[in-house]
Amino acid sequence: MSSRVLDRVVFVQHDLFGGTVRFHCNDLKHFFTKHCEYQNASQEQYRENLIAIFGESVLESLRSLWSQNGSQQTDPFFKKLVDMLQIAYEKERYITYDQYLPQSKQKEQILLAVTDSGLVVIFVRDAKGYHFKTAYFTHHNDLEAPTLRGTIRSLVCRYANKSGKSVHRLPLRESIAKGKKGELRNNIKFANPKSFGFVHGVFNPESFR
Repeated sequence: MSSRVLDRVVFVQHDLFGGTVRFHCNDLKHFFTKHCEYQNASQEQYRENLIAIFGESVLESLRSLWSQNGSQQTDPFFKKLVDMLQIAYEKERYITYDQYLPQSKQKEQILLAVTDSGLVVIFVRDAKGYHFKTAYFTHHNDLEAPTLRGTIRSLVCRYANKSGKSVHRLPLRESIAKGKKGELRNNIKFANPKSFGFVHGVFNPESFR
């Protein structure tokens, strides 16, 4: 698989989530500077965790997108990422929701994919399909290792309905979750509840693979 750069958009031609997935250079730069520059999970910087997945040279190749206006040396990065996303897509391990600010009626349609490594990848839907927004892990300190189980537990706690002290159920259409910047999220859907550990609508952390 190869990528090409046109007008600062990296196009990866792949049938993923129903069409071509696009990666804007500015969003990739945001991902790199906010999550890849060093290792400090409490600050959402996950360099060592990402190097464990991609390798240091492959991760570093992203710099060429804004320093050299694109380069074929980024192909290994996109191949690895898309391969991981393909597995998430096939397992239907992704969440969709609408997102908006309380003072705004304008909504974004978000797709949140969970890879087997525990990496969360965020896409925004537009008229052309989905474009990459960012990617991150959910662990909060460097003593924790990122895992699929830990990521799913974190996402379920955020997006599912809590019933009692420890029971989480699938969200209703009108259920609302809040983002870190005050965003409101509704119309939350787990693509395949079983892939997130739900059994008959109730989360069971021992049930998913």
